Amino acid sequence: MRTQLPRILGALAVVAAALIYAVTFVLHEGEGALTVRFGSPVRVLAAPRDAGVHLAWPWPIEKVYRYDMRERIFEGALEEAGTADGQLVVAGVFVLWRVGDPRAFHEAVMGREPAAETLIGGALRSGVNDALARHRYASLTHAPPAAQGDGAAGELGRIEAEIARMLKEPLRAYGIDVVDAGFRQLVLPEKAAEGVFAQMRGAKDGDAARVQSEGDAQARKIKAEAQRDYERSLADARTMAGEITAKARAEAAGVLAAVDNKELLAFLDRLTALEELFAGPTTIVWDLHTPPLDLLKELMRTDAAGAAGTEERR
Repeated sequence: MRTQLPRILGALAVVAAALIYAVTFVLHEGEGALTVRFGSPVRVLAAPRDAGVHLAWPWPIEKVYRYDMRERIFEGALEEAGTADGQLVVAGVFVLWRVGDPRAFHEAVMGREPAAETLIGGALRSGVNDALARHRYASLTHAPPAAQGDGAAGELGRIEAEIARMLKEPLRAYGIDVVDAGFRQLVLPEKAAEGVFAQMRGAKDGDAARVQSEGDAQARKIKAEAQRDYERSLADARTMAGEITAKARAEAAGVLAAVDNKELLAFLDRLTALEELFAGPTTIVWDLHTPPLDLLKELMRTDAAGAAGTEERR
């Protein structure tokens, strides 16, 4: 009896291990599971919330269907679609998707990924046609702005967001969650592309002309302001100079009034008259014997006499 005890314990251990294996299963990260009892769904599990070991009746009472719930990519075929202005383009769109509801996914496609991609392809074809029909052809050729921080590549990014939004609701009924969608290829007909590019160049030229015009207007404004400031400063300087001159002359008149020298006073009067005569641009044909120009003659005579004296000393 003692010799058979180890065999009995070993057999019991094997039976226990087989029983545990039959009534338990492990749900790993990134997985979902659907438990079906006699063909009817009874429990849905999804990681990471339900990750770990779970109990289930052995087959044929219950059957556990596991599904990979990680994201995967579906690449749609190149399809011809029309834009809002009647242009035709050939677009290829990718879809980033995952299993969102294991039960709905099981009931729709029995967990078969090719069948799920067939559903995605049909919805994608309709979504691309509807989205492109709402936008003009030129919006597909605009380059993405570099300063945008929201991740959308301008008009093209908005079209991609519309496609993803159109796919989410119908595919959610099949247990498929659409994470994102985008153009993987976009073929533009040559003739239409040339016309659009010409239109874009015209728009750019118009922008350049507008900027040039604004710059010229700003330059004229700056020059006008500078000219006004210059004229204002010059007028202020002339006013100040006139005030200083008037004050100096008034003081000089007071000093001269106390001087009892008729010849000096006459000389100063002629000198003042000469300064006033040539205060501005003036062309005069006048005899040097006429006061106050006779003062110039006397000055010339004085200069000549001084020069002669210098020669004699040499």
